[in-house]
Amino acid sequence: MLLPLTQNQEKVFMAFFDFYLKNNYPPTQIEVAMAVGKAMVSNEVQALKKKGWLSTIQGVGRRNTTPSDESMKKYQQNQLKFG
Repeated sequence: MLLPLTQNQEKVFMAFFDFYLKNNYPPTQIEVAMAVGKAMVSNEVQALKKKGWLSTIQGVGRRNTTPSDESMKKYQQNQLKFG
């Protein structure tokens, strides 16, 4: 179950998700931070993982965080708001 996001977490998730959809691979935290105009997004990424929006692939380098299956389903059902 996806837990609700704060406004800041939603902004980070949308930047992460947009990058993932455009490139077919996940961004690094640095790329997400640049997209949202912050120095760091590690706290938001950790919260997104705890809330079920992102998941981690074990044994992969920096690009080891992807949208969770549940957040992808929500996107496919047109339930995610962009903008």
